[in-house]
Amino acid sequence: IAKKLNCPVSDLKQQITFLKNKHKKNKSIEKENIDYSEKQINNSFELFNKENLLKLIEEEITKYHFKDKNLKMTTFLTSVSSLLNNPKRRMSLQITGKTAEGKDNLMKAVLRNIPKPSFKFITSGTQAVLEDDLKDISLLVISEINLFKDFGANKHLLEVIKQRTEGGVTAVKKDLREQNQEVRVSESEQQSVIFGTTDVETDEELNTRVMKGTIKSSPEKIKFVNENTFDLFSNENLILKDSKESDNFIRIALTEFQKNKNIDIVIPYAELLKQ
Repeated sequence: IAKKLNCPVSDLKQQITFLKNKHKKNKSIEKENIDYSEKQINNSFELFNKENLLKLIEEEITKYHFKDKNLKMTTFLTSVSSLLNNPKRRMSLQITGKTAEGKDNLMKAVLRNIPKPSFKFITSGTQAVLEDDLKDISLLVISEINLFKDFGANKHLLEVIKQRTEGGVTAVKKDLREQNQEVRVSESEQQSVIFGTTDVETDEELNTRVMKGTIKSSPEKIKFVNENTFDLFSNENLILKDSKESDNFIRIALTEFQKNKNIDIVIPYAELLKQ
């Protein structure tokens, strides 16, 4: 084949490997696109039409993260903003707290309600991965970013996060697929980023791009978490239920909304805020 195409065997192998990886990636994405039953969808929409919807959402999140009511709901609404059709309305959030305060747990509790193909939770990454492989992910959640410590976690991602959260990323780079003989442009829209940090200091530019929330532990929260852990591991039925947890009504409804690709925000009383 290489002779017929008049190209080196090594180049052909590289192209075949690239196409295989792309095919695998596409297949994995297809598996994430779950088709829910009509009954599941109708039941979810029925709950979404209730006047106490935000209360129902808070109760769902509280199953996996106790306390921090305001921060939970802010994190949830920030995550939902990533699904909006208008990229300029996608919000981002920094969650600040000491080690072991529950930052990761809060973020993961919220992500249980977000459509699976629309987000990616990472603990580390490179600028190239964010610009190329994750450029179409509308919600990027990073476990920890510490900018003001020597060898701080993911501090090298600061600039690409700034771009991602305000206007989007446009990166020009050499194309490895063409043996660096050509350049390519990688572009993405403005997207939502949520991350945890132990930093007390702040970056001035980042302050204009992300909202901020603080998480703190308390004796009451620690006691509840410990007791909940004891209950879970002493009851095989709870363990089985936790391992087979199905998508809740929030994720199902948001997934169906997202398929419509026309999600936006209307706040009828916004004009009253002028007063």
